[in-house]
Amino acid sequence: MNVNSTLDFIVGLHKRNSASLGFIPKPTMKKFVENGQVFLKDEGGLYAGYFIIGSTNRKNLKIYQACVEEDLRKLHHGKELFKEVIEYGLKYDCESITLRCRENLNSNIFWKAMGCNLLYLDERQTQRTKKGVNVWEYKVNDKKQLNLFN
Repeated sequence: MNVNSTLDFIVGLHKRNSASLGFIPKPTMKKFVENGQVFLKDEGGLYAGYFIIGSTNRKNLKIYQACVEEDLRKLHHGKELFKEVIEYGLKYDCESITLRCRENLNSNIFWKAMGCNLLYLDERQTQRTKKGVNVWEYKVNDKKQLNLFN
């Protein structure tokens, strides 16, 4: 994986979708790439989307950010990326995967379809969006949830 081309893709996709994503500074994104915390999916030789995850020092793995090119969102790239994150979590004995998603985004439909459970709505609102944030959890060892990917 070329760090610079990966970083350019992530930063560019983030900018195009900044209204839906939380802000992560470019130097922090670079560290995530260098530390192997970025999962990428391609389409026809070009990057299609990415997931950025936290470290695996606990039983919970966090997805910090997930984004797929808008015109490629119905092609299972997000599902494939999530499956890779689950497999990564299994490798490190994680019990759950959690993420946060602003309550007004269609992405919530995706997370529910992936078998994630809505834990709660964090009603604190940012000045920019005036929306709360849904907190989702995926139980890694739940056999019913893993069947979604077979």
